[in-house]
Amino acid sequence: PNLSFIEEGIFNIDEIKKEYNSYLGETYENICLEFVVDFLRPKSVGKQWGKIPKKFRKDGKTTYEIDIVAYDDSKLVFGECKWKDNVDSEKICKELIEKIQYVDVPNNLKNHKKNF
Repeated sequence: PNLSFIEEGIFNIDEIKKEYNSYLGETYENICLEFVVDFLRPKSVGKQWGKIPKKFRKDGKTTYEIDIVAYDDSKLVFGECKWKDNVDSEKICKELIEKIQYVDVPNNLKNHKKNF
């Protein structure tokens, strides 16, 4: 971010520092997507988002997003990509497992859910 400002010498380092983790988060997510494609060779890979079914809603949340969903004829993989300090990986995994419930999984893959 801010590459043109940096090249022109017109920038505030404090502003760049504030946005840096956000920028790296998106970059890290793209690297994770590339890894999944290279390692698993899925038929399809991308994000998943949608409305939380009413029976699962709590805390006022009505929508969800999963950073990576990849599948082929025999496997279905879900993943979250977090680039920040002090990530609570246990909490992230619990939230991911909860979000997986919202995904309409084809019958042939229902017994092949995996988390990473």
